[in-house]
Amino acid sequence: MAFIPDSLIFEFLIRLPVKSLARFKCIDRSWSSLISDPDFVYAHLKRAKTENHCGLLLSFISHDNLSTTINLFTINDYGLAVLNYSVQVCLDSYCILPSCNGLVCFYGVRGGIHICNPATKNMVKLPGNGAKGSRLLSCGFGFDRQACTSKVIMISEPSSSADDPNIEIFTMGTRSWRTVKYHERFRFLNRQPPVFASGFFYWIIANNDSSGFLIASFDIGSETFEVIHPPESVSRKDWHMLCIGELGGDLCMMDIDFELEGRRRMDLWLLKEVSGKSSGHEKKQRWIQESIVHPSEPLDATRPVALNHERSEILLHGFLKGSDSLMNWYNLETQSFREQDMKEITSPYFHVSTYVESFVPLNV
Repeated sequence: MAFIPDSLIFEFLIRLPVKSLARFKCIDRSWSSLISDPDFVYAHLKRAKTENHCGLLLSFISHDNLSTTINLFTINDYGLAVLNYSVQVCLDSYCILPSCNGLVCFYGVRGGIHICNPATKNMVKLPGNGAKGSRLLSCGFGFDRQACTSKVIMISEPSSSADDPNIEIFTMGTRSWRTVKYHERFRFLNRQPPVFASGFFYWIIANNDSSGFLIASFDIGSETFEVIHPPESVSRKDWHMLCIGELGGDLCMMDIDFELEGRRRMDLWLLKEVSGKSSGHEKKQRWIQESIVHPSEPLDATRPVALNHERSEILLHGFLKGSDSLMNWYNLETQSFREQDMKEITSPYFHVSTYVESFVPLNV
């Protein structure tokens, strides 16, 4: 057999989809070692993101008398929903978090936290934190670029109603939870999971110094909390009419408080890093506004879930009167709507997130 340089093998394998890589691992021991190497895994992931191999992941939850089933679908080029991964877990009320680097985290209120890779069909359950009887309020899942590992942050009920919630963090590969300290004035306003964007977890919190609200940010690398002020125009609004999410890698605050306009308008505020001098090593951030306006129908039953690769269209998930689809794209340039083709999906009860297949392992 002719000699093939390792660099050439690397460049060949990095262009293959995950399913093909899984087959090639069985062909040669040296190839298996290369494909499992973290440098290769994350180079393959980076190339997939750069070359726009990202798609949409739809998640469904179903129950029977004994168990809960998590179903994960992808949308192919023909708009057909294809079952990518399905697994049965203990009966519970689960929340499925947006995909991060090809991994999906979901958790139940009784404390069971799972992470799966739909492409490799692998799943792990995280070990418990040792606290008995505590009720899990919410979880967040993200990636620490500096440490090149995934982390889970968990908020659970305190042992006494007079105490603050417990916040703990789990780093993949450590098999243990660590307590995270936070300022006592941080009062989380709901049980929604935090939003992960650009290396930070975000929550809406109460502003104890005055009316209105603030945003708490948690740096996944340094594991420290900070406070971010919302855009001035929404800082005094009812936080129930606002929500936050991730859009194109940025934190996005959505404002649907436009009752006088028939709720046909939705303002999106994206927290972006901007160029310019700043003191010390602090990064300068700025809220950038985008608006979506429908000519006739309300938008308050929809939520932005994705940006296209060119960042010219926003995908809205939810009910939009006059549309036969539960997912619709809004073009920021032409200010027009178009339906996302979606076949074989009849239930309106699903979650949507962007997704890229990866070979990222599940090292607990």
